[in-house]
Amino acid sequence: MVPTTLIVASFLSSYVISDSCVTYNFEDNFNDILGSYGICSGMHAWILDEYSNLNLDSPDERSTKFITPRRASTASCWSSFVFTVDPDSKLELKIYMDSEDSNGGSINVFVVIDGTGTMVGMDAVNSANIKGWYTWEVPVHPSSTTQVYVSIMGMASARSTVLVDSFRNIPPSSNESLCQIYEYPPTTPQPTTTPEPTTTPEPTTTPEPTTTPEPTTTPEPTKTTAEPTTTPRPTTIIESTVTSPKSTTASAYVRPPTDAGDNTSFWNKIIITFNNNINVNNYSHLK
Repeated sequence: MVPTTLIVASFLSSYVISDSCVTYNFEDNFNDILGSYGICSGMHAWILDEYSNLNLDSPDERSTKFITPRRASTASCWSSFVFTVDPDSKLELKIYMDSEDSNGGSINVFVVIDGTGTMVGMDAVNSANIKGWYTWEVPVHPSSTTQVYVSIMGMASARSTVLVDSFRNIPPSSNESLCQIYEYPPTTPQPTTTPEPTTTPEPTTTPEPTTTPEPTTTPEPTKTTAEPTTTPRPTTIIESTVTSPKSTTASAYVRPPTDAGDNTSFWNKIIITFNNNINVNNYSHLK
């Protein structure tokens, strides 16, 4: 017998219920959901496991967990929370199956109206026609908008792998790209900084080269030998009365006495008229 692995994978980060879509993965809140609800009551539960325990890559880098049925001769069953569906809604499950034999694993899905047990959708797959990852669409046809839950039944042999990763319900006329199972965490925008105003730098001027002044030489003091100041000899006009009978340097004009009556002496009065230039030194004896 070829081992078969059946994986039912839920596409939801925990679960999201809104007017537009419903999504669930098995990352969180698994124990908060009553898996044995409704038609699963009294049946074996599915096992919650992690991809790190298998040699298998998850369908999304943010997916780390899945559910798998027990290795037993009877089916395991898990029921979801209750949510709203509209006519012609589309139910999708992300599953993985691998088996070494043709009858190693199988999965059955039921969409059940809550409170009445009426089924408005159902489908089944097995390891004979599914191998690897598979996006499984299950038709849902309620007569009107109603409250339902999803029950998943599965079986796996010892040589098979059967896993469920996630599921989602997409209302009619809804944008599927807006119904994401794994939401990317919001990014915090970087704060906007106001740039400092740009200032135009002042033009750089190249300084004139500094010249070293020539050393100042102290001029030699000018030695000026003053010519001796000569006091000019005074020009002396001497008018004197001389009693000396004669002069050695001057030539005098002698006028005889005019007074005829005076004949007592050779003359009583001598009038001497000197030349303009007189050597005073010659008359030092007169002092």
